[in-house]
Amino acid sequence: MSWLNTRDHKRVGVMFLVSVILFFFLGGIFALRSPLQAAAARPLLVDALGYNRLFTLHGIVMIFLFLIPSIPSAFGNFVLPLMLGARDVAFPRLNLASFYLYLAGAILAIWAMVQGGADTGWTSTPPIPAPPLPRSSRSCSAFSSSASPRS
Repeated sequence: MSWLNTRDHKRVGVMFLVSVILFFFLGGIFALRSPLQAAAARPLLVDALGYNRLFTLHGIVMIFLFLIPSIPSAFGNFVLPLMLGARDVAFPRLNLASFYLYLAGAILAIWAMVQGGADTGWTSTPPIPAPPLPRSSRSCSAFSSSASPRS
């Protein structure tokens, strides 16, 4: 219980480090499912839409929940006050609140993705079996280019 409401910068840094490592392994699980799906000739685990959602979820977890928070939050909370010779950080309650906001945002981001948030893949490329454009959209784009004023 003392870890949940601590104001010690070292404990908050350890809490950030543990959560960042857990998100690293969660992103790794999503990364391992992608090659298994791509190696199969038929949909093995999920369909094409599910594959793109997994790939997007892997990218979001690894970038926004592991890579970006790892250095400033985990190591910055633990090491920086020690390097400066300070006894604690300037606002210890705000420091702990930032950890809880990080966890709440991470849970919200994962929940939103699992509920079907984005399915474009991390690089926003089309889905694996990209369906051809409907006939009406091809003719519409041809009409819009022909109707543009010429100089």
